[in-house]
Amino acid sequence: MSRRPWRPAPAASGPAGERPRRAAVLVPAVLLLAGLGLGGVAGWRAASARPAAAGPAAVPRLVVESVDGPVEELGGLGEIAYVDADGVVGALAADGRARRALGRAGQLRLDADPVPGGGAPRATVSADRTLAYGYLDDGSPVAVRLADAKARRLSAPGTAAAAAIMQSADGAVVAVCARSDQGRPATTIQDRDGRQVAGFGGCALDLARDGSAALVPDPAREAGAGGARPGPVRGLRLWQRSGGNRAVLAHAEAVEAARLVDPGARPGDVVIDGAWLAPDARRALVRVATAGRRGPSHDHWRPGPALVLVDLPSRRWELVPTEAYATGPVAWTATGGFAYALPSDFSSLSDEVSLSVRHVPAGGPPTLIQVGNRDDSRMALSPDGDWLLLHGGGQWLFIRVDDPEVRVSYTAPGEFAGWLPGRGTR
Repeated sequence: MSRRPWRPAPAASGPAGERPRRAAVLVPAVLLLAGLGLGGVAGWRAASARPAAAGPAAVPRLVVESVDGPVEELGGLGEIAYVDADGVVGALAADGRARRALGRAGQLRLDADPVPGGGAPRATVSADRTLAYGYLDDGSPVAVRLADAKARRLSAPGTAAAAAIMQSADGAVVAVCARSDQGRPATTIQDRDGRQVAGFGGCALDLARDGSAALVPDPAREAGAGGARPGPVRGLRLWQRSGGNRAVLAHAEAVEAARLVDPGARPGDVVIDGAWLAPDARRALVRVATAGRRGPSHDHWRPGPALVLVDLPSRRWELVPTEAYATGPVAWTATGGFAYALPSDFSSLSDEVSLSVRHVPAGGPPTLIQVGNRDDSRMALSPDGDWLLLHGGGQWLFIRVDDPEVRVSYTAPGEFAGWLPGRGTR
C-alpha cells in the first residue's frame, strides 16, 4: 500500500496571505475579550468580597446561660477560674464568650468549707493557670498539677488545714497553715515546687502580693488553753521574710477601736477576726470584734465589729466609718482602694437580708452599693478594680463599682476559683 506524501492544505480563496493575517488578528482579540470577561467577573467577585472581609468580625456566641445585662462590657477583664461538678478546672472569659479546660482536680473537696468560717474559695488557681490549690476530704491542704492531675500534699501527714491557703499575686509562693490534732498550728511559706522558704508559729491572716510579708498574730497573745489550739487573736504583727516582726495593732489599741463602736466592750472579749494587707503592703485593714456581742437581733441592736485602717510605717490607725456592722469579706483593689460587705439588720417584719457593699476608691469618695436580697457575701474584685463580683449561690453577679446601676449576671459554670489576670482567650 503506497503512502501519500504530506502536502500543506490549499490556501483559502482571496488574496494571498490575507486569511492568515485575519486569523492572527482575530484569535488574540477573541482571547483578549475572553480574558477581559473572565477578569471582569473575577474582579467583581473580589470587589464584592473585600467589603465583607473588612466588616466587623462575628461576635462569638455566649457559652454561659441565663445572661442578664450588658455582658459585652466585661470584655478584656481576664479569665475567671472555676471547678465544675466533675472536677474539671476551667477558665472562662469574664464576658462569657470563651471557655477552656485547664485540667482536672477531682480530688479537691468542694461540697463544704474545709476551714470553718473561713469564707475563702474552696479552691484557687495559680496566676499561670498550671496549679490548683485546695483541700482533700481529710482536710489536708494540697496542690494539684493541672497538666496530669497529680496531687502534692502541702503539710505533713496527719495534719489538716487550720486556715485558708493564700497565694502571692504572681503565684510564686503560698502560705499554708496546718496543725495536727494535738499540736499548735504553724504556717509555712512554700515555693511552687513545695520547698519551704520560711515558717513561723500560728496562722497568717494575710500574705503580701509578693510574698515578702504576712500579717500574723502577736505570738505573746496567740496561745489558747493548754497551747493545743490557737486562741483568739488579740494583737497583730507584720512578719517579714527578710527577718523580724513589727507591731501593727496592739491589743490595747484594738480595745480602743472596739470601744468606738461598742463603749461597753470588755478588754478580755476584744479579738481580731480578720486582717488584709494593701497591695503595696504599707496599709492594712483590721477587723476588731467583741466576742458575744456581734450583730443584730430581732428585739434590739447589738454593736458589731469595727473596721480599722492602719498605716504600717507610722502605726497610726483610724476607724473606717460604716453604716452597718462590717462582718463580711474585705478586698483590696490593685490601685489601693478597697471594698467590704455590709449585711443589713434582720428586720422583725422579714427574715430577708439585704446585702450592701461599701467601695472606697483610692483618692475618691466612697460608694454604697445596694446589692439587694442576697445572703451570700463572698466577693472578688476584677484585676483592674472596676468590677465587683459576687460569686456565691450559683449565680455570678457583676457590678460596676463607679456606676452600680450597671450590672451583669449569668449562671456560674462551677465553683469560683479566682479572677485571673490577662485577657480572656477567644
